[in-house]
Amino acid sequence: MNKSSKYISILSIFVIIAFVGVNNLLAQGGYASKGSYYCKVGLEYERFTNVTLGTHCPVLLTVEPNSPAAIAGLKVGDFIEKINGQSTSKLSDDQINAQLLARDSNGGDVQLEVSNFGYSHKSVSLTPFCLGCGRLDESMLVDAFSFYSLEDASARVISYPFTTAGDSEYNYNDVKNYTFSATSLQASNTNESAIVKYISEQLDAKGLKSNSSKADIVIDYYYTVAKNSHYSEEIKGKKAKPQGCYRYDYNAKTIKRLPLLNAGEDMRLAPYILTFGISIFDANNKDVVIWSSESVEFLTEEFPVGEYARMAIPTMLLQFPAVRYNGNLKLRVVNKCYNYTGVIYDANDMAQIAQIAKGSPAEKAGLKSGDRIISINGKFIDKANELTAAYRNFVKETIVYRDETTMFTDKKGVKHCRYWAAKDYEKIASFIAKKKYKTVFSYLFAFRPYIIKDSTNGIGNDKISFEINRNGELMNITITPILLKNNYVSLD
Repeated sequence: MNKSSKYISILSIFVIIAFVGVNNLLAQGGYASKGSYYCKVGLEYERFTNVTLGTHCPVLLTVEPNSPAAIAGLKVGDFIEKINGQSTSKLSDDQINAQLLARDSNGGDVQLEVSNFGYSHKSVSLTPFCLGCGRLDESMLVDAFSFYSLEDASARVISYPFTTAGDSEYNYNDVKNYTFSATSLQASNTNESAIVKYISEQLDAKGLKSNSSKADIVIDYYYTVAKNSHYSEEIKGKKAKPQGCYRYDYNAKTIKRLPLLNAGEDMRLAPYILTFGISIFDANNKDVVIWSSESVEFLTEEFPVGEYARMAIPTMLLQFPAVRYNGNLKLRVVNKCYNYTGVIYDANDMAQIAQIAKGSPAEKAGLKSGDRIISINGKFIDKANELTAAYRNFVKETIVYRDETTMFTDKKGVKHCRYWAAKDYEKIASFIAKKKYKTVFSYLFAFRPYIIKDSTNGIGNDKISFEINRNGELMNITITPILLKNNYVSLD
């Protein structure tokens, strides 16, 4: 499948809320404007063309956890064939976006028809989550105050030296079963049996079935570790030791630094070259490669092939069958973990509760729209510009407590981002507690030891206390939040 030149993103249509002083920090949140309100569905798609079928429909690249798209059951790799009964191949990008974000006059859902390897023409009801203009949900505030816990509120992009190609004329709709080539199944060592297992796990997750007697496609793989003829001990002795290259570890769900050269680094510093590839053939014509991906890496020290394959295979197969990057794949790694209560704030008056999400912990605890917040966990709500100024001071004055070895540039282009140094957690918690920094929205990350170091007045990591004024009556309402883990990886 060939990708069109235009990349459409619903999740990444960012909105800048009119919030004095904080608007630049709130330029993210996954909402798209619909006149007097904003809506979110939590997906990204790209159009792909299949020459044989004559289709040009969207394929999902991202489904954000806990989003309307995820709740509806949509999955990465789903092809959206119809929206509200209309073929997506006949709709423009603007029409698709408008229909995905819209609800009918009776508040009905968006009706989709999707196909993937495990199902065809599946009906899905999608309910966009909408907010009135000038309202801020906690997801937006996580982005706004991310430096309280970059460990839980950051997005990074990692480049992979993969060369990938797919056949735009192959009918993937007929693909249901797979098998491995005879040579691949004759595993002679631990690496090879592990590689078969890793590839099978990814294909199974896509809805394909392992069935050698009815296979539609045949999988083959290969790898080599060879000496780098350009390697020079003399050059290595004169230059600084390479820092290594970042890769995503799907098992540990974290980014790791591996002994690989980054793009552009001097290849003479690497004693080994590792090559790893996957080829997929048409089972009925085993000379025809319908999809392939290969990685060539320069190793600065010995590294197990099986470990490399374990981390590389899931990323490689993100592009099967729809290829977005023919070269230099970019993987987005998003961390977004926070305490969710369901309180929605008025951007023009942060002390005012504009809305309470239905079925949320806040609703169950008894908070209501119109309630006026005096404090959260004993920290007072202030004017937007004062909250912003105090937050900036906090970020500047605590920079010395960040770990230099974790430095990265985030998806938004902010350089020198760093996680907190573990040895300084208590000091950071003390800074968070100081009144002058107005850290009221640190409750979003209060499950972390560097945010809350002990229990105060019975309110610990699993409780959030709202002091409110309801029609002149002062009330204390304690909420047990839900720890939302909206972490995911996706093609960027």
